[in-house]
Amino acid sequence: MQTARSITVTAAASLTAVLGLGVLTSCGTAAGQGDDDYTGPPVNGGTLRVAFDADITCADGQQAGNNTALNVSRQITDSLTDQDPETGEIVPWLAESWDVSDDSTTFTFHLRDGVTFTDGTPFTAQPVKDNFEGIVDLGAKSSLGSTYLA
Repeated sequence: MQTARSITVTAAASLTAVLGLGVLTSCGTAAGQGDDDYTGPPVNGGTLRVAFDADITCADGQQAGNNTALNVSRQITDSLTDQDPETGEIVPWLAESWDVSDDSTTFTFHLRDGVTFTDGTPFTAQPVKDNFEGIVDLGAKSSLGSTYLA
């Protein structure tokens, strides 16, 4: 049974996107910091410039055709689960927990309470369902998303 706080998804494999996310650090100092040994509070402001080796081909993370697009889209989207880079363990993100059928073909995700989209719309099972259906509807265009459902 689906409720607004849980969704059941049938798939042949884990639906977790295993993405290599880099850590970005600044090479300069913010106003008032003085040197690399600054230990005070973070300073707001300044300019961060980032260079990528290629143009973004598509900002839709389900259709991403290159790593540059993935790096950008992961900054503006969240996932149901994540993967701990040290242990490889699948950990909660937007899903606070999940159940997996004995044959690993059905996943029931229990969604976090109190999550909203940037416009304030509550996060429910409906957008999750819509995203999974969108992957299927895109067919071959969903070169990345479809690999997680295959």
